[in-house]
Amino acid sequence: MGDAGSSRGQCAPPDAAGGSAAARNRAAAGADDRSGVRIGGYDFGFAGRLSREQVAAVAAVHETFARLAAESLANHTRAEVELHPHSVAQITADQFRAWLPRAVALAGVALDPLAGVALLAVDQRLAFALLDRLLGGRGAPSVPARELSEIEHSVLRNRIAGLLPHLQSAWQPVVRLRPRLAYCGGRGHAAAAAPAGMLVRVAFSACIGRAAGEMQVAIPCLTPKSIRPRGGPRPRPAAPHPVGRRAALHAALQGVKVPLSAEIGSARLPLPRVLALRKGDLIRLDDRRPGDELLLKVGGHPVFRCRPGVVGKRRAVQVAQPLAGAAEAAP
Repeated sequence: MGDAGSSRGQCAPPDAAGGSAAARNRAAAGADDRSGVRIGGYDFGFAGRLSREQVAAVAAVHETFARLAAESLANHTRAEVELHPHSVAQITADQFRAWLPRAVALAGVALDPLAGVALLAVDQRLAFALLDRLLGGRGAPSVPARELSEIEHSVLRNRIAGLLPHLQSAWQPVVRLRPRLAYCGGRGHAAAAAPAGMLVRVAFSACIGRAAGEMQVAIPCLTPKSIRPRGGPRPRPAAPHPVGRRAALHAALQGVKVPLSAEIGSARLPLPRVLALRKGDLIRLDDRRPGDELLLKVGGHPVFRCRPGVVGKRRAVQVAQPLAGAAEAAP
């Protein structure tokens, strides 16, 4: 696989005189204005390039993805599958469209929560071999002289969607992604799909059985730039004011539900009698007189004294007074 250094020479588009944007910039850098100030040229078409380290990280991610995707495709096609990244380059969207084969299947993959949509291009020879295998054939390397049908696009879309968990696993050491398939279509999508600005293109050589071809993944350079570094020191939150802390604790407890029960009376029975109880049996509670207060339990612990009553057609109790030391005794 080419590294970030070797990819820099591949991404400068030729101009009308056979030179490159980088060459024009170097030539312009030698020009002086009338005041004697040295002026440097700059091609804004190549703004937003990734650093050498960022390109190396993208390359490492897709090496892992190639291994995982090859294993997955081999399991589904019952054939030997090889998938090897052979070059990494930073290119413009126009260059990516120019490098696409005339017959190609193109898928857009959103890399949530990062910005941008990655583009996966599979040349038609490889796509037809994959479809033939998935539909029970032997993966003949011949390429029909037609575009993929709607059914074939649907089958290919499902298989590409099945590779997204492997893409998520490959990116896991760098960032937690939730990749999702945005669309799947033919070369006509390329004109509208390839975003403006710089892309980092990873090219794979692929073999499925006897069929050989190429896959390409193009990621907008703004996507790796939107990754927030993991770890590192985090600012410690300021200690809350005691009054503010009590208010926050009070607000947090507002939604907590606890069981509340009113105890009308109690009785002590020997265990054999308890085991012999049947539906309809009567149990005599401790002596209670009309108007006696009941115990109100919170979370199974007696906390208040209360009086029985009704609210509308529902039974209710009215809190009379807290029990002495109940708050301290409750866990």
